[in-house]
Amino acid sequence: MEVLEVSFSGGRGAQSMNEAGQKWVRQQLRAAALAIALVGSATASASGHSWYTGLKSPLGGACCGDRDCAPVPPGLVRREPDQTFSIWHAGGWYAVTPDNLVSLASPDGRVHACFWKPAGGPMRMVCVFLPGED
Repeated sequence: MEVLEVSFSGGRGAQSMNEAGQKWVRQQLRAAALAIALVGSATASASGHSWYTGLKSPLGGACCGDRDCAPVPPGLVRREPDQTFSIWHAGGWYAVTPDNLVSLASPDGRVHACFWKPAGGPMRMVCVFLPGED
């Protein structure tokens, strides 16, 4: 990293160096803030999806990849009259079934679901992860 010496003694040369130094510092701070923001968002995105990687549904298909995997807010999970559960996604309720219920508990104590819409086909819920016991 470059070291900048700034003189605060009087004189025209010292003032212009101070202005140039301040401009350089502002540019460096903006660049650092942008880099931190980009790395932080990439890390959050990667870590949010990374635990789904390589997991398979009970039917053998990949849970993630092209699929939309995410935590499900509590208000979007409901118990049906027959004691099964459904998850609201993209304008409709999807049943949690043995075909999409993965036996691995979610690492953060929340319900997670992975959805997939094949070209020309209907939206499907391919994987559901329930919270584990404490």
